[in-house]
Amino acid sequence: EYCITMKSLLKASNILQSESSIYLAWLLPVIHQLQFQLNRLETSSQTSLPLIRAPQNGLQKRFGQMMEDPELAAGAVLLPKFKTSWTDKPDVIEA
Repeated sequence: EYCITMKSLLKASNILQSESSIYLAWLLPVIHQLQFQLNRLETSSQTSLPLIRAPQNGLQKRFGQMMEDPELAAGAVLLPKFKTSWTDKPDVIEA
């Protein structure tokens, strides 16, 4: 379970640290996907809950306000790679 949790964090970190073809618009989809993976791990894990909840709390603390920023959401929606596939919020999809 440790390796699976850390693998998700490592993938997200590598994507966001990439120097080529990465834009601020990638932030919300990557963070949203990481949160989704951690939530899925939380429901299936029985022994690693503190290990999973610590990054969840850290992501919410650090990126929670950014997840509500309409300019960042618009940037992510405008990227052809993501469009609205990364969110299920109706206000983002309608805008």
